[in-house]
Amino acid sequence: MEITQELVRIRERQKLTQQEIADKMGVSQPLVARLERGEAPNIKLGTLIRYAAAADTSVTVSFEPMKRARKKTAAKAAPTA
Repeated sequence: MEITQELVRIRERQKLTQQEIADKMGVSQPLVARLERGEAPNIKLGTLIRYAAAADTSVTVSFEPMKRARKKTAAKAAPTA
């Protein structure tokens, strides 16, 4: 699921409007709408944390191992000494 879809899902699950999220974040409602539509470029982690807090939710970041094929590609691209 994309982040933008997750934002909408979280807000709707909490029965909040975009305006209520915006008020709790201290931003404008149009900014919340842009975040949810994916029209805000380079969303910062801090913004996601503030959005989550406004919806009484937390943010979890996870790192997954790269697929083996990608590791080989990365190794080939690495310059040799």
